[in-house]
Amino acid sequence: MASRKRILVIDDSRVLASATERILQDQDYEVITAINVIDGFDKAKEEKPDAIILDILVPDIDGYEIGRVLRQHPDTNNIPIIFLCSEENIESKEGASTVGLQEINMAFECGADDFLQKPISADDLVRSVKNVIWFSEISTLA
Repeated sequence: MASRKRILVIDDSRVLASATERILQDQDYEVITAINVIDGFDKAKEEKPDAIILDILVPDIDGYEIGRVLRQHPDTNNIPIIFLCSEENIESKEGASTVGLQEINMAFECGADDFLQKPISADDLVRSVKNVIWFSEISTLA
């Protein structure tokens, strides 16, 4: 029997982290939660999760920077990362709230395996987690 896949959720919003945790636990994932990036980085090194869900806009160090750090560290460089961004936290040139191509490109340049915009449907979240884990497992076989 295969062991449960572990997902690390790094999000400064306890409400959103808890909601993400419930969605993933309902799909039989083991979920580890960190409310700040320092704790998240430590948990990533210690727990070696099968995937990381990382909010881009977190206090202290932004998600882009921690994504770079995760990709450079030998204990975490192969863990798939799903970056999250809230559209209300990004201002376009016209002043309207939107997540633009620039934010998406920056996420992938910093090591994202996928990018999701909040609010996220449970189906999209689960699909993304399954996809990045599957691709990671296939890549290690090659």
